[in-house]
Amino acid sequence: MRNYNHLYYFYVVAKLGGVTLAARQLNTSQSSLSTQLKTLEAHLDLTLFTREGRGLTLTTDGQAIFKICRKMFETATELDHYLSGREHLGHTTFSIGVSPDIERPFVTDIVSRTISQFLKDNDTGRPVITQVSFPFEKLVARLEMGDLDAIITSQPPHQPSIKTLSEIRLPVKGVMSPKLHRSFKTVLNDDRVGLVIAAQDLRLRWETDEFLVRKKVRKHIAFESNVMGALLRGAVDGMGLAFLPEAYIAREKERGAVIVSREPLWNHRLFLSARSLSAQEPQYHFLMALVHHLEEATN
Repeated sequence: MRNYNHLYYFYVVAKLGGVTLAARQLNTSQSSLSTQLKTLEAHLDLTLFTREGRGLTLTTDGQAIFKICRKMFETATELDHYLSGREHLGHTTFSIGVSPDIERPFVTDIVSRTISQFLKDNDTGRPVITQVSFPFEKLVARLEMGDLDAIITSQPPHQPSIKTLSEIRLPVKGVMSPKLHRSFKTVLNDDRVGLVIAAQDLRLRWETDEFLVRKKVRKHIAFESNVMGALLRGAVDGMGLAFLPEAYIAREKERGAVIVSREPLWNHRLFLSARSLSAQEPQYHFLMALVHHLEEATN
């Protein structure tokens, strides 16, 4: 009997092109995964990978075994999807991943509008939607593996098997509490007012730092977070000056909980990406509706 766990690990590494992404997808360590691959090579008495720079390349034997493993595990995935989806038989199912630095209510509103439009245009019943959040690399890996139908991220994937369907530009504005009783320009240049700012690992933070350097503004940090909702809450509570996409603060702006800069300061970008889908698949029609409503909401 072959060890199918080892074969599956090999399949994931080969499909994703390296141990780092595969380890994240498999929720294991890189060292453990490398050991499993060496064990498989020893058991088969074959060399499956050669190392080129930082990457791994399949040998001739590796390519042959990968083709067989792909048939095995893609068929198993189809069976799993069929069995797990039987409770939703007759309904369109759609799984979407969102990177953690995107405001969840913003995406949920878009998905809700998409569902409403889908129900008007189709008679297949209410779609079953799954929305999850993972770091960028894991979202891309899960999309490549077929666990997700689409992802919304703040940076574009570059894998050949993934297509970016829409690049959305979100105008960013200065956001602060009415409690500060001053204009944006005055607050921006007041050293006593701190920043409510995105954490250093987020694209929005890099953009904010570039803006502050360009404007020659030096301010202390009053509150820092990698959660967009927390930054908005900090601005509402008067903790300092925040920089957020206007689409994320629509409700608070409408009820007067925040005041914002008059003009946009820069554009923050989002990317909607997916694997290839046939126009005959019900997921395709939901995806196209999602593209439309996402672009409509940000225009």
